Amino acid sequence: MPVSEDAGPGSTLMSYSFGHLALFVDDLRQAEAFYRQTFGLEVMFREAIDEDGVWGTLPTGQGWDSADEAAIEIGMVALGRDRLVLPIFAGRPSKGTILEIGVSTSPEEIEAIRSRLPAEAVVQSHEHHDLIFEDPFGFTWHINGTDDGFLSNGEIAGHWLNL
Repeated sequence: MPVSEDAGPGSTLMSYSFGHLALFVDDLRQAEAFYRQTFGLEVMFREAIDEDGVWGTLPTGQGWDSADEAAIEIGMVALGRDRLVLPIFAGRPSKGTILEIGVSTSPEEIEAIRSRLPAEAVVQSHEHHDLIFEDPFGFTWHINGTDDGFLSNGEIAGHWLNL
C-alpha cells in the first residue's frame, strides 16, 4: 500500500505500465546471446546508424553475418518476449546507473532462467519464487515469482525498522 495517495495539489493520478528498459553493453553480440539464452527472448530487430547519422533497421531475416558482409556496424538490438522489451545498445552510459532490474514471472520460469544462466553470471540469491543475479555486463536482475508488485523488505521478509 502506498504511503500517500496524494500526488500533489490539482494533480490527477494516472496508471502506468512497463514499456521497455534499454541497456548499454560492451559487447553487443555477446549480450544478445546471453539475454536470448537466459530469458528466452527473441530478436525483434537490429539497427545501425547509416551514413546520414540516422538509425536504420536491418531487413527481416538479415543478421550479424549480413551486416558484417555489408560493413554495417550494428549499434542496437531489440529483444522481446511477451510484454518485455529489452533494447541493448553498444557502448557505455554517459551518466547514471541502474541499481537493479526487476522482472516478475512464474516460479517455473524462474527455475528455467536459473538453469539457463551461464557460469559467468553470479547468483546472489536463489530462494523459492525469487532469483537475484549479476549478469556478465554488470547488471543485477531480480526475478520475482509473485504478482504482489514492488514490496518493502518489511512486507517481504518482516524486516521492519525499530522506532
